[in-house]
Amino acid sequence: MEGESCLELGAGDCRRMARLAAPLCSIAYVLDFSPVIVEGGPLPANCPFPLSTGCDIPVLDSPMDVAYSNQLVEHLHPDNAVEQLRSIFRVLKKCGRYACVMPNRVSGPRDISMHFDETATGSHLKKYRAVELRDASCRASFPVAHVAA
Repeated sequence: MEGESCLELGAGDCRRMARLAAPLCSIAYVLDFSPVIVEGGPLPANCPFPLSTGCDIPVLDSPMDVAYSNQLVEHLHPDNAVEQLRSIFRVLKKCGRYACVMPNRVSGPRDISMHFDETATGSHLKKYRAVELRDASCRASFPVAHVAA
């Protein structure tokens, strides 16, 4: 990762990419739809923080080596998830990598609905099975979609 360009989607409080990976990266974009959730003081100098609708990725200076999201895609409408995947593919270098961490559909809901239902009915709009995530990735033009359960 040292010297690579990175992008975190759904950066939230910016503790992951901005605080941990940025010292190792040449540039570490942190992307979210709200400017008010950044906590912990100013971001490192190499962490631009463009705003996004959740699907778009504002034009970046150069293609990214690595894109990362954690607990994000399950909050998007399934159609928007494919659109976001297309945007990620567009900004990655030819051999770029995307790591997507999300709750597993098999383990049941992990949002507020876990307290009253076995199906995600709260802020998680879609709980993906591995094959569904692979299929969405393929529809978004990713040439290889490795999905680890």
